[in-house]
Amino acid sequence: MGQSDEVARALLEALSAETGHKISFRRAPQRIGGGFWAQIYGFELDHAPAAFVGPLVLRVMPDAVAGRRETIVQRWLADTGYRTPSVLASGTAPGLGAAFMVMPLAEGRSPLTGLRLGPALFRLRPILKTLPAILVDAALQLHACEPAGLRVLLDDAGVEASELGAAPYLAALEGATSNQSSGFDLLRSWFDDHRPTPANAVVCHGDLHPFNLLIDDRGTVTVLDWTSATLAPREMDIGFTAALLRCAPIGVPGPLRPIIARITTHLATSFIDSYRNTTEIDAPAVEWWEALQHARCLADLAHGRLTPGSVVGPLHPFETSARAMTDRTRRLTGIAVVLPERVRIGM
Repeated sequence: MGQSDEVARALLEALSAETGHKISFRRAPQRIGGGFWAQIYGFELDHAPAAFVGPLVLRVMPDAVAGRRETIVQRWLADTGYRTPSVLASGTAPGLGAAFMVMPLAEGRSPLTGLRLGPALFRLRPILKTLPAILVDAALQLHACEPAGLRVLLDDAGVEASELGAAPYLAALEGATSNQSSGFDLLRSWFDDHRPTPANAVVCHGDLHPFNLLIDDRGTVTVLDWTSATLAPREMDIGFTAALLRCAPIGVPGPLRPIIARITTHLATSFIDSYRNTTEIDAPAVEWWEALQHARCLADLAHGRLTPGSVVGPLHPFETSARAMTDRTRRLTGIAVVLPERVRIGM
């Protein structure tokens, strides 16, 4: 039995138990595009309740705690009216990773769908005008959600709010210190010495970038992928998104790199300025969080290079962005990070 067959069998059993219906597949689960962390399948059902009619998505998550947090956040946000897919079923089941979630297939496409670099760089001009505003609107609506109810749900599920925010990212720096790399111990101290003044926590996405957005034909934006969702100051989302825009994983030939760097820097600064024009933010705190995002990504990359089979493999976006992230980290913190060489399988 192949992996898809095992997933199909486990999913039917889980959904039949969840719904009380003896359901079957109109279209069996097939892998579709998605992130590096979770496995994502598209499928359709027959003989299912009305909520399960139409194209559906199965998200299989490898970590039970992270999967439970993601599910709680997405379900709560959808229930409050935020534009994210509703959670139809979730839980744990043999054959469906450490946690799974079923949701309707969201309509739309990424704002960067179909973009091609090279001679058609002029096509970036409309994106430069619209993308920062789209991201700001998604962030503002999210940060306006009152987090008290979500905090209660997380506490009831045993997810400590004190373990969210910066803590897991700072811990990643400690885990990256090794004889094969350098700079992470200095970064850990730098973040402690420059920690921003505590601020009110809001609901943060933690990974808000163009490929986690879908825009339909009516211009409605749906936000996906709540794996990194947390309760933290709004500057976290602003800094993290600015980092993802500024050091976007765009692989181009050397002569084009300065052009792409100017474009991505413009996107990042436009995003920050557009948010600042609407809501007051702490500029040094935004830079602190931006630096933390770069440092965390580099720490994950350092670990991945030394761990064959890691999620952060040779084709991971962090590899594409490594040079830009190390340069930006040095500019923000004054600390040079040296990454290890990737361990070759069989050596």
